[in-house]
Parts: sequence; structure tokens; C-alpha cells
Amino acid sequence: MLDFQLQNQIEFFQYNKHEKALFSILIPSWKNYSHLKLVIESIRKNSRYEHQICVHLNEADEKSKNLLDLLKISHSISVENTGVCFGFNAASSLAQCEYFVLIDDDMYLA
Repeated sequence: MLDFQLQNQIEFFQYNKHEKALFSILIPSWKNYSHLKLVIESIRKNSRYEHQICVHLNEADEKSKNLLDLLKISHSISVENTGVCFGFNAASSLAQCEYFVLIDDDMYLA
């Protein structure tokens, strides 16, 4: 559960229900638009199973926020860098699946 004081500094954007998803993929990101875009593309290209992607943007930039809105990916935003652990916890608040996959925004899934 998120710390109450920090949770009040986070904005949450929940998109579509993922009723058939087997797992939620949690990705914290910090000012890393190009890598975030690439990891999302790799997940969508190479995943065999239905999934949900949840992203936390630390010190969110407009380009990353616009990408997630365009792709309708659930995400949370903090104005300041809350760190990777808090980023995973914030993203997990949006997760709709029982199982989580934790990855970083600079990974490529094949």
C-alpha cells in the first residue's frame, strides 16, 4: 500500500479493463521517452499472452505522458522522482491482474 502522504502527490490514469489479461507488466520510468517507447513496442510485438501494461512516470515529461495516453496505457505520475521502488508500488495500484512482471524502461523483451 502506498504511503498516504506520497499517494496524494500522485496522479493516476486508469484505462480499459483487462479481463482476459494473465499478468500486469509494471514499468517505472524517469525521463526516458525513447526507451519507454521501445520497451512498450517490444512487449506488444513479442508477447504471446494477453497482458496489461502499467507505467509510473517519475518527474513526468509531456512526451511520455502523451505516448501513454495515445496508447491508452494505465499510468501514474509523480511531479518529483520518487524512486524505482515507489514507482513499482504506484504502478501496482493500477494493476488488475493477480500476477505482476516487473521490468525497467530500458529493457527489450524478445
